[in-house]
This record gives sequence, structure tokens and C-alpha cells, in this order.
Amino acid sequence: IHGVSLPGRFMVGFDEEKNGGKNSTLIDAFNGGKFLKPDEAGSLISSSLGAEVDDKYFQPATPRGIILRMLYNLSSFSKKSEQTLAYLDLILTIDPSSGQERLNRALIRVRSGDTAGAKADLEKLMEDQPRELDMAKVEALYHAL
Repeated sequence: IHGVSLPGRFMVGFDEEKNGGKNSTLIDAFNGGKFLKPDEAGSLISSSLGAEVDDKYFQPATPRGIILRMLYNLSSFSKKSEQTLAYLDLILTIDPSSGQERLNRALIRVRSGDTAGAKADLEKLMEDQPRELDMAKVEALYHAL
């Protein structure tokens, strides 16, 4: 039994050996525990996202990946900045290279009045230069503080 981290939905998977081959099954815990074959799960996800699902998503999720996924979900559903900040701290402890989450933490720190903490996060971003971020905007925010 293993976790399967599909886009927009986390499922449980298991493999059985049958007739000398591997038979994979997924369990959709958010749909009453319905059993699905990988192609059925792929169609379900593709129809909700409007894009094809890459085979890499069907690989077993690592324990680290499962924890990060849970923390990302918790941070996105948090209603209070201090809750979100605690989740972002955990995410960045596990994955310090996450540029987007470091920027999110900097923005929350700005809103909560922690200018020194925000500047530290922005300095780290300027040092690392993550490709997924608009670094001109990061630098402008840093200089505005």
C-alpha cells in the first residue's frame, strides 16, 4: 500500500502480482473508497483539470512528499496568518528550496509587521534566484521595506 499524489486528489494505491504481471489499483478515499484502475483515475483527473495526467504522478509518493502535500493543503486552507505562517515554517524546514513558499512567508511576515523576517526571506530568495519567481518584483519588495 502506498500513497499516490495525483494533481488535485490524493489516492491510495496497491499492486498485486497476477499471472506474472503487476496489477495496480487505486482507492479514491474522497469518493467512498471507490476502486479505480490507473487509466480510470487518469481520466477522472484529466477531466477535472482539463489536461493529461503524466505517468510520473502514479508513482508511489515518498513519506516526505506526503508530509509536504499535507502541509501545503493545510497552509492553503488556513484562515489565520499565524496558522499559515506555522505551516510555511514547517514546509521550509523540510524543503528550504521552495521559492514560492518562501515568498508566501515573506508576504505574510510583511502583513504581520515582521519586517526583519520578511527581509531575511527576501534576501534568501535574491541569493537563490528561483526561476519560478519574478525576481524584479522580489527585489522591488525588498527595497520597499
